Amino acid sequence: MDPRYFCLICRRPTRGAGAECPHCKSHQVARVGATPQRLVIVFVVMLALFVGTGYYNRAFNTERQDRAEEHFRLGRTLADYGYFDRAIDQFSDALVYSRGDFDYRLGLTLALYQSGRYQEAQPQLLELRAADATQAVVNRMLARLAVRGGRVEEAVQSYRTAIYGRWDQNPKQNRVETRLELVDFLESEGETLQLVGELLSLLREEPANDELRRRVGLMFLEADAPGEAIRVLGPLVEENLDDAEVHAALGRAYFITGQYGLSRLELRSALSESPNRELSEILREADEVVELDPNYRRASRRERRITQQERFRRSREVLRRAVDYLESCYNPAGADLVGPVSPRSEIATQAFDTAEIILTDPQRPDDYGEATEQTMSLASDLWSLRPEACTNIWYDDDALDRVLEAAAR
Repeated sequence: MDPRYFCLICRRPTRGAGAECPHCKSHQVARVGATPQRLVIVFVVMLALFVGTGYYNRAFNTERQDRAEEHFRLGRTLADYGYFDRAIDQFSDALVYSRGDFDYRLGLTLALYQSGRYQEAQPQLLELRAADATQAVVNRMLARLAVRGGRVEEAVQSYRTAIYGRWDQNPKQNRVETRLELVDFLESEGETLQLVGELLSLLREEPANDELRRRVGLMFLEADAPGEAIRVLGPLVEENLDDAEVHAALGRAYFITGQYGLSRLELRSALSESPNRELSEILREADEVVELDPNYRRASRRERRITQQERFRRSREVLRRAVDYLESCYNPAGADLVGPVSPRSEIATQAFDTAEIILTDPQRPDDYGEATEQTMSLASDLWSLRPEACTNIWYDDDALDRVLEAAAR
């Protein structure tokens, strides 16, 4: 490349070095352009500046990231030991060096929540959910805030989003624990239908977890689902689980569903390990029902079979108790009554007369089975008269009521 020259006074081109400027007559001339050597020098200098600047930027960013990580790790350690206020400071310092980092923001938000600063934590959680709606930890924390605020639907929705969201650590364990939180919340709110559904989902997720099956079975009983409780807890007992609480729960569930023989077997097992007054009372009533019911089917081979004669005898006892109950309703004063007995309907009079004939007949029936059915049918007819007869007095004969209810089924 040929060099060029220009005038330093008027800045116009000239003919050469030392030549007079044709415009301003000045001899002050400067050379423009560059030799290849100078171009190489300029390029090397520029490259050195670029490399140096890049190295400095990388070192600066690395230092910033290292400091952010150091503050974040220290914040997590402090939070693990319960020093949440100090952890908040460390997480805040980490965000100074890396403001957009999701994990740092999440650490700060969790520390705010755990320190009880819920009003500060909630907007942070909402921003984090907007950034990543699938983050399970964020949704679980929002659910807990909704629980604190009494916002039932919002809490349930956030819990379910958390259950099916993305867990970075221990996903299976966290899903089970979160669903258990939801179950406890639904139980406290009396949401029985949703509670049963969540319990069934728990069993599907952990079918082989005996401890979870035990807990879910007990919850089914508390949720007024005794049939499901039996379905879950029954196999645990068959697997020789020796647990008084499980035996007691099964005893209650069998009693509620009218399986009184199985109920008293489980209640006896429970009471043999842990005495309980309430369970003893349930067992006493189960024993009374079993001894009174003509249609009772033994729950174990150790129990004696009921003969046809015994069934007939029991049916007469059921009828006698039904008559006594209704008579106390028509005549509460008994032998001390002064004046006429309360009037009876034609149906009631006919039922009482028929009952008296059966109860006073000393002869053995030709067919014990048929006689038993007729006697139980009459007892049921008498029992159905309670609404019209027992208007002023009503005392409980639970065993008789349960026997006749089972007979009606």
